[in-house]
Amino acid sequence: MPEKNDTFKYGDACESGDDKYVVAQFRSDASLGWVHDLRSFLNLSELKYRDFHPRRHQVTSNPEMWAKFERCVQQAEITIVDPSIYRQAVLDDWLEPRAEPGVDFNLQMLNDESGDSMIRMSPLGITQLTAIDYYYEHVAFDETTGRFSPNAEFQDFSPSNIKQRAGD
Repeated sequence: MPEKNDTFKYGDACESGDDKYVVAQFRSDASLGWVHDLRSFLNLSELKYRDFHPRRHQVTSNPEMWAKFERCVQQAEITIVDPSIYRQAVLDDWLEPRAEPGVDFNLQMLNDESGDSMIRMSPLGITQLTAIDYYYEHVAFDETTGRFSPNAEFQDFSPSNIKQRAGD
């Protein structure tokens, strides 16, 4: 069973229609009662953007529900990722030394490396690198206390570890 991260709760994830991936992330202490209220209001068993979007006019027509929805959604951290940028960068890195598609790599390898690259360049990956640099100069960041401490141990945010903890 993968380790559970209690810092964030994840909301709906969807494709934006322009090949970008959108995910909403909420802190673990965020109030999510509005999700149940909105599902009940729209008579949905599960709240998904693809179901909400065409019916959002129903929510906007109810001022109380719309105000609650807007207030609560503002708690979300919205991340938009354009995977084509990462895919092209990986492809360029492989083609520069004259690697041949279908011989030296395949689509699955390209997708895997692109995904790893997205994780490495995400706030988690960058935070890990910054913390490691700081540790070597000073001390490590202790995630349990939220402070820097000489006794802290790093949590591994490598792409492979993140995918393992997520159940990939």
